[in-house]
Amino acid sequence: MAQLFVEPGKVARARELAQQAARGVQAFIDRHSTVAIERTVLRLLGIGGAGARGAPLANLLVDKLRDAKVLHKGAAWWLGRALKASPGRDPLQAVERIAAHPEKPSCARRSAPMPAPPRATCARRSRSARS
Repeated sequence: MAQLFVEPGKVARARELAQQAARGVQAFIDRHSTVAIERTVLRLLGIGGAGARGAPLANLLVDKLRDAKVLHKGAAWWLGRALKASPGRDPLQAVERIAAHPEKPSCARRSAPMPAPPRATCARRSRSARS
């Protein structure tokens, strides 16, 4: 593999600048999501069936979450909550539960809240996966 001869200080500075740029972009992404993105995430997670009238389940779920004004947390988050509340169940059953009860999309018991992974842990795992 070819080696670049770049001063370590310049590499460190480039990494700082990249982090600053990425931080701003990530902050924007964290504040914005779209229905299309949330539907795509559900499809990537395997939610690909159709409802009673032929509408895709991913569409139905995202629409219910949007109508309940809780889509800002992300459809995957709500799916995870529903799966945690009923371990061993099929993800499609979790989707049906969420769609049936849009007023309480978590479908979870009022036990301890599901913690969001700290950003530092995610960054560390991402770095280790790349190396």
